[in-house]
Amino acid sequence: MVKLEQLVKGVLIPATFGKGVLVRQGQLLKVIDVEGKQVCDFFAFSPTDPAEFLSPSHTRGSNGQLDMEPGKPLFNNARQPILLLEEDTVGVHDMRAAACDPMRYGMYDAWQHRSCKMNVFEALQEFNMWPPVFPDPVNLFQNSPIDNQGKLTVIPPISKAGDYVLFRVMQDIIAVGSACPMDVNPCNDFNPTDIMFEVYQASLDDESATGRTQPAVKGLAGPSGFRE
Repeated sequence: MVKLEQLVKGVLIPATFGKGVLVRQGQLLKVIDVEGKQVCDFFAFSPTDPAEFLSPSHTRGSNGQLDMEPGKPLFNNARQPILLLEEDTVGVHDMRAAACDPMRYGMYDAWQHRSCKMNVFEALQEFNMWPPVFPDPVNLFQNSPIDNQGKLTVIPPISKAGDYVLFRVMQDIIAVGSACPMDVNPCNDFNPTDIMFEVYQASLDDESATGRTQPAVKGLAGPSGFRE
């Protein structure tokens, strides 16, 4: 287990809203499901270039697997590792579904409903940032298994109050989370609640932080295919 040092900043993301925080290389970002059964649509952008962002598709391709795994990195759309998943108390997340948006709620005849897409745009206003392309999220805590017919399903998350994922940040990022407002399907067990971001300094005796500027990554795709 990673030893956490000084808490740099805590950001409470109220239910149905979005918030962002600047996280520096080498710091640790803890994303907490405060009450349980709440999805966090998670995004990360380069502070200097909003056209570079966390990419689920590049992460899947680079790691050669559909899901996150502790010890493996998450990549941006330039195929650079920007986050390393250190700890995960849940183990069930989604990297396939797009963020909910006004059109999605229009399908439910709820055009004025809050959405993750608009939450992200609101959160990025604080950083004077407007991405030219809206990326797909990493849907932390979302439970969307593939059924026997190959269809993507949505059922309540298995996360409990206080469950979390812990990322080591490998490049400076603006991390943005949306406490998903979906309440018309089981995505959040029909009851959106809060998400918490906590940013920590890494422990000085943490080998990953002190022994190298970036943790070694595994699971990268080589010219002959995927390898561990």
